Amino acid sequence: MDQTGRRATLVDREPGRRIRDWMGAGMFSSILLATACAPSPDVQEPYAPLPGDEWERRAPEEVGMDPELLQEAVNYTLAHETTEIPSDPGQYLRDRFAGLEHQEIVGPTAERGSVNGIV
Repeated sequence: MDQTGRRATLVDREPGRRIRDWMGAGMFSSILLATACAPSPDVQEPYAPLPGDEWERRAPEEVGMDPELLQEAVNYTLAHETTEIPSDPGQYLRDRFAGLEHQEIVGPTAERGSVNGIV
């Protein structure tokens, strides 16, 4: 209690302490955020080609992949192409939603190609 008989608060005991605490926390947070977001000088920018750019191609060995295992994965994928969905998505949608109201296809559809992927 203080001299007037009321209980002392944190602000009463140390004027300006709360402000210093908040400023210290804010400064710490700012430094932490700036450090975490700062780019490392030896980090390479991720490869992301823009539309229309020629895609970069590399041999499996150049990127640390086993060429035989990669070919095995490609062969597996080619052998297991889906047969449940026809290559014409327009026909698939017409068959799937036949008899339901308001299921007209709005816009063009195009036949899908065969299995493909990016490694």
